[in-house]
Amino acid sequence: MILLSLYQTVFEMTTTPTKKGWWIVLAIFLILVILIFLIPTFITHYAKNKMIETVENKTHYHLEIGELKLLGWHGFKATDIKLRPKLDKEAYNKENNYHSDWITIEVKELQLEAIDWKRYFSHKYFFAERLCVLGPDIYAFRDKTMADPPFVYKALPAQLLRESSLQFTVPVIEIKQGKVTYEEIPPKGGTALKVPFSELNGWMLHLSSDSAYYHSNPVTLRAKGKILDKIDAHMSYSFETTDKQDKFLLEGHMGEFDAALMNQYAVPQASMEITSGHVDSIWFKMEANKDVSDGILHLDYHDLKMTTKEKKKPKKFVELKALAAKLFVKEKNEVLQREKLGHIHFERTKDRFIFNYIWNSFKTGVASVVVNVPDKLLQKQLGKQKKPKR
Repeated sequence: MILLSLYQTVFEMTTTPTKKGWWIVLAIFLILVILIFLIPTFITHYAKNKMIETVENKTHYHLEIGELKLLGWHGFKATDIKLRPKLDKEAYNKENNYHSDWITIEVKELQLEAIDWKRYFSHKYFFAERLCVLGPDIYAFRDKTMADPPFVYKALPAQLLRESSLQFTVPVIEIKQGKVTYEEIPPKGGTALKVPFSELNGWMLHLSSDSAYYHSNPVTLRAKGKILDKIDAHMSYSFETTDKQDKFLLEGHMGEFDAALMNQYAVPQASMEITSGHVDSIWFKMEANKDVSDGILHLDYHDLKMTTKEKKKPKKFVELKALAAKLFVKEKNEVLQREKLGHIHFERTKDRFIFNYIWNSFKTGVASVVVNVPDKLLQKQLGKQKKPKR
C-alpha cells in the first residue's frame, strides 16, 4: 500500500511539468534511500546495546559484540562475541568459598536465517530455520582444592527443554571449527589437568522447546574433532524430549594414541600406572537416563605395560592392595577379541552437568578393560560422592 501510494504521488507530480514537482520527487527519493540504509543501522545499534546492558545488569558476566547486522528482513549476523565473568578465577572462587565452574565463551560469528518475526512478536515464539556458529571457543575452569559446592540439582537437556519458559524451535544448528577446553586443579592440588577438544565440527537437528514439535522430532547431534588436540574422535548423541526419564543414547569412536595418556585422564588412581603401550582405537556405546548409565566399550590396544606406584599405604588404600593381583597386562597375541570389551556403568552425580556424567561413564568403561576393578570401588576412585536424589 505504501509503495502504491508513493507511485501514485510521484505519477501525479511528474505529470505536472514544474521544477517544484521534480524537486519534491527527488527529495522523497533521497529520504527513502537514507531510510533504507539507516533503519537497519538504528535497529541493530539498539539491539546490540540492549543485549549488552541486559547481560551487564542481570548477570555476573560482561558481554562484548563486535558487529551486529541484519541480513535482509529475516536474518541477522553477530561477530566477535565475548562473554566473560566479571570476576577473575581467583576472585570468583574466593567469593563462592567452594569449587564451581568459571566459564568464558567466545564466538567468531553467529548467523541466524529465516527468522519468523511475526510469530515472535504475536506469540512470543522464536523460530529460525537455521543457526550457524563459527569458531565457538568455550573454556571452563574448576579448582577442586576448595570445598564442595552446596547440592543444586542439574537437569539433563531433555528436562531443560520440557520446562523451558521460552518457546523456540531451531531445526538445524551447524557448528564449525569449535573448541572446548576444561581445566581442573585436582583435589590434592598440584599441576592443573587440561582437556582440550578442538577442530569441532557438527550438526544438531530439531532443537525445540515446543511440545507439538518435539513429540515427532527427536534431537540428534553428530560431531567430530580432536581430543587433546591430536586424537581423532567422532560422536553421535540423541534423545527424545518427551521421555520423563531423560533417556539418551551416546556412541563414540576415538583414533590411535599413546596409552600412557590414560594415566592422567581415564584410569582412576588405583596405585597403578601405565608405563608403555599403544591404543589403536576406542569404540563405546551407552544408554543413560537421569539416574544411571550402562553400556559397552571396546578398547583395541597392544604392548600395554603397567606397574605399581611406590607410595605409602594409608588406610584408604588398604582396600586396593589386591588390585595388583587382578591386573591383567595384555599382549597383542595373547588376548581374545571378547576380552577387550569393557562395561560402562556409572550412577549419575546429580549436581553436575551432563559433561561430567558422560566423562565419568566413559572412564568406567576404560578402567574395566585395563584394570579388574569392581563397579563400587571404581566409582569411589572416580571421586563420586553420594548425593540425595531429587
